[in-house]
Amino acid sequence: PGNKTFGRIQGWMDNLPEGKRANWLIGSESSSRVGGRLRARAVNLVFMLLPGTPMAYYGDEIGMADVNGVSTSPMQWNTTDNAGFTDAGVTPWSAVAQDYATVNVETQKKSNSSLLQVFMAAATLRDEPAFQWGGFDNALTTANVLSFKRTHDGATSYLVAANLGSTE
Repeated sequence: PGNKTFGRIQGWMDNLPEGKRANWLIGSESSSRVGGRLRARAVNLVFMLLPGTPMAYYGDEIGMADVNGVSTSPMQWNTTDNAGFTDAGVTPWSAVAQDYATVNVETQKKSNSSLLQVFMAAATLRDEPAFQWGGFDNALTTANVLSFKRTHDGATSYLVAANLGSTE
C-alpha cells in the first residue's frame, strides 16, 4: 500500500493542470468506508495532510464502518437511541451500526487518542504554511509505509509517515 499509494498521489499531482488545486476524497456513498479498518487512522492522517483540498465523507472522521455492506448508515453523534441521528422511536432509513456506543462524535471528543481527535489535529496542522502552500516530496516509501515531506521556505517543515499495511 505504501509504494502504490504514493505512486497514485504523485501521478495525480504530476498531471494536475498548472495553477489548479488537487481534491482528495476517500469515501463516498458508492464505496466502502475507511473506518473499521486497521489503517483508518493512518489513511485519514495522510488524506488530511496532502496538498490540496480534502473532502471527508460523513463519519470517516470518527471511523464509521459499513453496515451490512452499505456506507450510508446514519451519522453516529452520541450514545442515545439511533446514535442521536433521529429521535427515539423513529426508524431511520438504514440501520445504525452496532458500535455506535463507542464510535460516535460525543464519545470521541472526550478521548485525546480518538480518531476524531487525530482528524481535528491534522485539520489544525493544515493552517501551517508548509501544508497551505508547501511542496510535496517523497521521503521514504516501502511496501507498507508511505511518507512524504511538506516544506515551505522560511516555515517549519514536516515529515508525515504512515503505516498503510495490514499489521501494526
